[in-house]
Amino acid sequence: MANQRMVVTWSGLFCDDVGNGPPVSGRIQRRFRRGCTHAFGATGVGRPGRWRRWRTQAPFLRVGLRHADAIRPAHRLALMADVPEFHPPPAGGPARGWHYVGPLTDRPRPESHVACLDDGWDTSRPLVYLTLGSSGRPADYLPGLIDTFAASPYRLVVTTGGRAGVPPVPDGVRVFDYLPGEWILARAQVLLGVVGIGAIYQALRQARPVLCWAEHADQRAHLARVEALGLGRRLWSRRLSSGGRGAPPAGGPSPEPAQVLEAIDELLAEGDALRTRCRAFAVHLTARDGGEVAADVFERHLESAPPPRPPRLGPPA
Repeated sequence: MANQRMVVTWSGLFCDDVGNGPPVSGRIQRRFRRGCTHAFGATGVGRPGRWRRWRTQAPFLRVGLRHADAIRPAHRLALMADVPEFHPPPAGGPARGWHYVGPLTDRPRPESHVACLDDGWDTSRPLVYLTLGSSGRPADYLPGLIDTFAASPYRLVVTTGGRAGVPPVPDGVRVFDYLPGEWILARAQVLLGVVGIGAIYQALRQARPVLCWAEHADQRAHLARVEALGLGRRLWSRRLSSGGRGAPPAGGPSPEPAQVLEAIDELLAEGDALRTRCRAFAVHLTARDGGEVAADVFERHLESAPPPRPPRLGPPA
């Protein structure tokens, strides 16, 4: 689940989905269609085609530069699918026009009983949820991890997203192409794997710690915040494989499957202190409905008065 950013200007509309997450809620989509006509047709606002022609003319550029401080903030609306408690704003708060709305993740109806998760195995053993993520290098480490977990005190649920074929697995391990992460996390003790901000927020919303490794720059930044907040740890991995082969990355050793189990043991050994931190942070996420907040902010923006049009350049005095 990914972080989504929406930027709205009075001269156009630009949607940027940063990652592989669900679409913005249906409520926002309906208001997009209803509001774009208002935005493009507002007094003193040119349509995108005219905007492109105007910006090539030197007089327009001179006016724009002269009034940039007054015009630019009024033209911009940026919705950040984050919470300030996780990714804080710079000193002085977010720039004008930027709004935290909270995570934009789908939340399926909670299920008290899911047969594929609750039946046919020993549910007294702690459950670990491993997600392979939606992108990155092939998951050649998966067979080694499965073999290691089979001989451990943990149960393992894996979601592959269709990115890996898996041979028959031993008791205590179950593999699915897709299953709602919320259902698994409601039963799991820890989130493991390659994750983006969407999966991290899914886990933290349910007060579950995160023990993951990064394959992209944004994942490194997110996991650094997880560690700083005491909500989990980052595993260092450039080559995680069944034998732990390959040169270790700068900054830490490459974990072998046995090291993954050791890291889980160490993390869960923090016990009540870890659970208390995770529960406290979950309050910041459960208090926000990202789709509803984003729709409200977007609607207020459309209902507000358009920015004043810059004065035209007249003939020289």
